[in-house]
Amino acid sequence: MTRIAHLGLAAALLGPAVVAAQNPKTQPRTHTPQPTSAAITPADLKTRLYIFAADSMEGRETGTRGHIKATNYIDAELKKLGLKPMGDDGTFFQTVPVIRRSLDPSSTLTAGDVVLKAGTDFVAVGGRGGTGGGAGGATAPVTVFIASDSTASTYSLTLANKQAGWGQFLADYFTTQVKVSNQAIGGRTSRRFINEGRLTTILNAMKPGDYLMVQFGTNDGNTTATYDDGEPYLVSTTDFQMYMNMYVDGVRGKQGIPILVTPPPRATCTGDSHTFGNGLAGYSMAMKTVAAAKDVALIDLNAATLDYVQMIGCVAAKADFYLVGDGTHFQQNGARLMAGFVADGVVALSLPLAAYRLP
Repeated sequence: MTRIAHLGLAAALLGPAVVAAQNPKTQPRTHTPQPTSAAITPADLKTRLYIFAADSMEGRETGTRGHIKATNYIDAELKKLGLKPMGDDGTFFQTVPVIRRSLDPSSTLTAGDVVLKAGTDFVAVGGRGGTGGGAGGATAPVTVFIASDSTASTYSLTLANKQAGWGQFLADYFTTQVKVSNQAIGGRTSRRFINEGRLTTILNAMKPGDYLMVQFGTNDGNTTATYDDGEPYLVSTTDFQMYMNMYVDGVRGKQGIPILVTPPPRATCTGDSHTFGNGLAGYSMAMKTVAAAKDVALIDLNAATLDYVQMIGCVAAKADFYLVGDGTHFQQNGARLMAGFVADGVVALSLPLAAYRLP
């Protein structure tokens, strides 16, 4: 389901600045965001317009990640203006179903006695010139396993429960030939996940060509918590690299493809700042070190998430990205966006899995 923002809302929020921005001779191409306020001022309107029109909003097409980014931003700014929401479920928006259709990769066409196979003999081209979802030769089913903590875990999706993990939305970005087996579980460190036999369980189920996405660090840096058996959460970045090597070697031993995913940052910000701390940078760097040393694919979810929350600012991030009152976990909007960041990372790496990515 996708939230649709009426143009009237965006116009009210951005309109007075649009005219000024239409003249490229008087307006710079970029603008450093400044904190906004409830009072509507020319400076505020300029900041809002530049953020809404930024390339990072990815065109804002309905049903895409860019559209979610744009509506999240509008939502946060309208709340700041003190407007009363009149949309669905207490929001400013109306939720409508958006359906994406793609070619079944097992499809065939028959011309006389000749049978043509999708992805081999023909491809489907969308109305805008794009390729049909994953038909470019990606026909074999594949499984993507996820080894991680609560930031990627699967939660029940209800109106009462707002928490979600990015792993539960990853499948939405790929064709049905991709099965996502989300083995992420809350409270686990890179070491504990292995010691509990969870990596072994994944490896026993893995087939050649399957993937394992590994994301840890959120709990590994906890200096005070311990498990019931007395084992501390804390894993040094040096030991963390050792455990990352164990994941990589285990997957490669099964002829699978390991992907390291850096941990998303916490909501370490104040006021309406657009500057966030990054307490998990050390574990992200440890993953990058392993990736470089062992030639492993790496998706920098830490950097992608940090870029996004710094763009929308602290108020918007805490209201509609992170779980309210919790700077570590995520709402459904945030988790869905991060799943998109991960899917985009797959494409950027040109992995075979990218052929299954939905347009």
